[in-house]
Amino acid sequence: MLFKKFVFLPLISILPSFISCSSDKNNDSVKNIDEQLSDCTSMIESKDFDTDREKDEAETRCCLEVKSRNEKNKSIDEAIANYDFVTARKYLSCYPNTGYTEARKSRSFFKKDKPGGDRDHDGKNNKYKEYLLQIVKSEISFWLKNDNYNRAKNVAVEAGMLEELSTIMPEYIDKLLAKKDYDAALGVLVQWKFKYDFFETREPENEYDNTYYKDNPRANTFYNQEIQSFNDLVDNVLNSALINNQNVILKKCISLYVPIAVANPKENTKIKSVLRNDSKNAALKKISEQGISIK
Repeated sequence: MLFKKFVFLPLISILPSFISCSSDKNNDSVKNIDEQLSDCTSMIESKDFDTDREKDEAETRCCLEVKSRNEKNKSIDEAIANYDFVTARKYLSCYPNTGYTEARKSRSFFKKDKPGGDRDHDGKNNKYKEYLLQIVKSEISFWLKNDNYNRAKNVAVEAGMLEELSTIMPEYIDKLLAKKDYDAALGVLVQWKFKYDFFETREPENEYDNTYYKDNPRANTFYNQEIQSFNDLVDNVLNSALINNQNVILKKCISLYVPIAVANPKENTKIKSVLRNDSKNAALKKISEQGISIK
């Protein structure tokens, strides 16, 4: 069981006896949070539920009731709206990290080695994952709006959600470029963390990776997608630097481009992919056409 300690929550429709069991508010005020949660757990365990989901939801409501009693923000949504991410995460701990099967509403935990059914149910009705994503995206946005990239990056890394940071990066880079803060923009790109590695024994692309092989790609599909997105950000900085005659910045941009995977031109070899720096070459050509030397 995810929750070991819970306390009273007046669940009239599901647990009517809770009202009389915990009606003494003075007694509740004397008990600490752990004791209140423990009381709630004991009472829930004494009840019968038709499904796992009903029991989990009862436990969650109890936990939220107890943890919100002395808080200004009474829900995850309210806490996020007021940038109170500590309280939002406190409430998040009340939710079990599990989805539920549609038919029986029983718990369905994700197993990578079990394709099909369970994999599909991992995210369905999983409130924990839904709220975690909401919290992480909001906190990343908050720190970036306050020009604190390192805090935003730490939030994404700790949650294992670097893709959420990558999604908002174009907007943040544009904000820095609007202020002509090239050093800050380049500082972000220099610290960039990549999720996918290049494998020379894989094909450059596989049309099924996005649909069937997201957890275990058969080709360099996701590597290329990630690298292209990064190179697009470098392009944004370079284009701004060209317009504003920032030749020193141009040279720094050139050093940041990352090669993509392309098919190996040699046949009958175990090496399926090789690296080619298309974005870097295109940038050098653009600079040369402007009559600028960055050597």
